[in-house]
Amino acid sequence: MPRGYSYLLSQSDEARLRKINTKHPRIRRSNATKIALATIIKEIPEPSDGTNISITKYPPVLRHIIRRINWTHLRRKKDLKLVPVFIWRIFFRKTIGKLNVVPSKDKILLHRAIYIQRRHSTLEEIALGRQKRVTCQKRLTPSHPHPISHELSNIRSVTTIDQTGSDRLLYTCTDLHSRPHGSIHHNDISNKNVLYQSLGINHKILSIARSGPRRVSKHDDVTVAFDGAAFMKNLRRALFSKCKVELSSFEKSFTRHVLSRGKTRDLVRCNGTLDDTNTSVNIRLQFYFGRIQKRGNLVLNGTTFPGVNVKAFQSMPPVLKKQLVILFENSTTFTKSWIKDSFQNKSRNAQCAGYLNAAMGFPKSTSLFEFFDVVVTRNTTLQKHTDHKNDHRKGYNLCTVYSYVVTLNGADYKVSIIMTTRTTVGSACDKAGMVNNQH
Repeated sequence: MPRGYSYLLSQSDEARLRKINTKHPRIRRSNATKIALATIIKEIPEPSDGTNISITKYPPVLRHIIRRINWTHLRRKKDLKLVPVFIWRIFFRKTIGKLNVVPSKDKILLHRAIYIQRRHSTLEEIALGRQKRVTCQKRLTPSHPHPISHELSNIRSVTTIDQTGSDRLLYTCTDLHSRPHGSIHHNDISNKNVLYQSLGINHKILSIARSGPRRVSKHDDVTVAFDGAAFMKNLRRALFSKCKVELSSFEKSFTRHVLSRGKTRDLVRCNGTLDDTNTSVNIRLQFYFGRIQKRGNLVLNGTTFPGVNVKAFQSMPPVLKKQLVILFENSTTFTKSWIKDSFQNKSRNAQCAGYLNAAMGFPKSTSLFEFFDVVVTRNTTLQKHTDHKNDHRKGYNLCTVYSYVVTLNGADYKVSIIMTTRTTVGSACDKAGMVNNQH
């Protein structure tokens, strides 16, 4: 570390200096240091497995990065400039530690961890009581390969779901229309945690090892049920009693179907490869309420609702459709039990989710979701993004995901079954005057 005052200020030191001068040179240097650390992650490639690394020798490109940051953020005469070697030492110690060689990661070509970020609200959003969708879109690019990039000052907290030790899990959370999220390698969680701590960002890791006997973990509106949780037991029981099939058999059959019939690639969110010597898999199926309003659509109170597209669902074998609906129904029950006041508008549930269920061939289904997205991946990354088409209305600002890892013909695949609501449906309900009539 450099001699003299620390480059990174603690919260107490920063608060003390702000009383003296809100633009104190040490505060400005500390903020610039955080930007520099995030820029290193963003612009300098991670060293590959087995690479020799040194705390005293920094990459030459860092000199240009620091010069750019000094020019952009520390241009005042009284500003304390950043020095490349000191920035590299801070980054090295916080992310690599005392290693001299980058350790090898496992050979599984999957990202077994999902991170979900919560950003700081503006004064306008605090008064509004929720984070606005348009604000999020202005601040964040649709997708980004790194969890921490130039918008790090907007991040308030991070929840990371570690899937290690649990081949399947279900998680539900709110406000993904304004919450950036993506995937990382589970071996990178500890390094990211140290960096979050240095930046003063609250970070909680949810894993089966930390879930306790209930196998359920919760943090910051994110609730995860790991293998062994009551949800998994209920799902297994329902599949076997109604379809005489084991959960693992359903997962394999469903994955085979998507791999054989799925066509659309998720080019916006899933991109890049973990190993350039192996081919990547990125296939998806969707069935949902769409956006286009046209003749033949559902009409309520003179309002034309968006159309539905269930071709991908109808192409499945009947037994597989029945098993999938059981998953949707159990996921609805889980979501209602963990997210307060979810699915509270009975008119919307009956007319909209009910309409989609009927179009899928299950009019008596208790599933209340309005959009289903299935993604099968291997050797690719889920880039940082926001699902801005999710509804933001209270009780419907939610998303639930059933995620599992399955091995087929010696290859590991990650499958995400995404269940959520639709902002176009919520807008149509408002126009149709479908008020909340839960009482």
